[in-house]
Amino acid sequence: MQSQEHSTSGYKVKGRYRRALVRAQLLVLILLSSLALFAEPVKPIPEIKSYVLDQTSTLTAQQKDDLTSILKRIEDNHQSQVVLVIIDSTGPEAIEQYSIRLAQSAGIGRKESDDGVLILLAKSDRKVRIEVGYGLEGNIPDATANRIIDTEIIPEFKKGDFYTGLKNGILAVEARIAAEPVSTPDYAAETESSESSSDFWWYIFYDFLYYWSWIVYGISGALGWYAAKSGKYTPPLIWALLIGMHPPAFWTFLQGFFIINPFIWRFVISLVAFHVPFWLAGGRPPRTSGSGSSRSSSSYSPSFSSFSSSSFSSSSSSSSSRSSSSSSSSSSSSSSFSGGGGSFGGGGASGSW
Repeated sequence: MQSQEHSTSGYKVKGRYRRALVRAQLLVLILLSSLALFAEPVKPIPEIKSYVLDQTSTLTAQQKDDLTSILKRIEDNHQSQVVLVIIDSTGPEAIEQYSIRLAQSAGIGRKESDDGVLILLAKSDRKVRIEVGYGLEGNIPDATANRIIDTEIIPEFKKGDFYTGLKNGILAVEARIAAEPVSTPDYAAETESSESSSDFWWYIFYDFLYYWSWIVYGISGALGWYAAKSGKYTPPLIWALLIGMHPPAFWTFLQGFFIINPFIWRFVISLVAFHVPFWLAGGRPPRTSGSGSSRSSSSYSPSFSSFSSSSFSSSSSSSSSRSSSSSSSSSSSSSSFSGGGGSFGGGGASGSW
C-alpha cells in the first residue's frame, strides 16, 4: 500500500514538472513573438533622381549644389556616373547588401560599360561605402577604394566635417576614373540577354518571397485552428512544418546571401500566427495527468490583450512620407539624374569611424 502511494506521488511530481516545462516553453515563445512584432523589415530602396540624395539633411543646399556640379562634370567629361546617397541607416541589412541593391536598382553607369560608382553614407550606422561597377573595377580596385575611404573620407568624418570628407572622396574617385580609359567588360555584348533574363528572375524571386510569407502566415493560422479543433498538437511536427514553409531562407544562405535575419522574424511570426488561433479556438498543449496517459478535462482559455497594427502602419507611413519629402527636396535643388543601366558585382570597399 505504501509502495502504491509512493508511485502515485511520483507520477504527480512528474506531471507537475512536465506542465511547468510546457508553460516555460509557451512563455519563451510569447516573448520571442513579441520581439518579432517589432522586428524591422528590409528597408525599401529610394528612387534616385539627382546626383546627390540626402535624406538626413546633413548637407546644406550650397554644399549639395557644389557636389552635384562635380558629379555632373564627371559624367560630362568621362561618361561615367557617380552618385552620392546619404541615409540614416541600412538596418537590418549590412551596408554591403544594401548598397548593391541600391546601385542595381538605380542602374548607375552605362549599360554597355558598367561604369558606375555609388558613394553611400549611413550616418547613424557611422559607415560609408564606395560601390564600384564592373567596368571601373580596373580603375578603382577594392584596395584603392579602401584607401580612398581611409585617407580621404574617414579623417574628415572624425572631425564632424561630412561635406569635406565626401568631396575629397568624390575628387579621388574622379582622379581614378580620369587616370585610364574605362575597360568595357568582355561579357557585356555576349550576355546582355542573359543578364536581362537574370534580372527578371531576381524580381520574380523577391516578389515570391514577399507573397510567400503571407501565404505561410495564412497556412499557419489554419493549422493552429485545425490543431485546436481536432485535439492534435505535436510540437515537433508543427515546428518542422513551419520551418519547411520558409525554404527561401536556406536557399539564399547557401547561395552566399547572408540575409537570414529577415527570415528569422518571419518564421517567428508564423509561430504566432499558428498559436493565436490555436488558443482562441480553445486548444491546449498536451498535458500529463496523474496516471501519466489521460488528459485533463479542465478548460484552457488564456486571455489576450488586444493588438492594433495602426500605430505601426501610421509610423511606417509617416517615415515613408518624410523620406519622400526629403528626396523631393534634394532632387529639386540638384540636377536631374537618370541611370544608364549599369551592373554591379560587389566590388568596392566599406569603412567606419
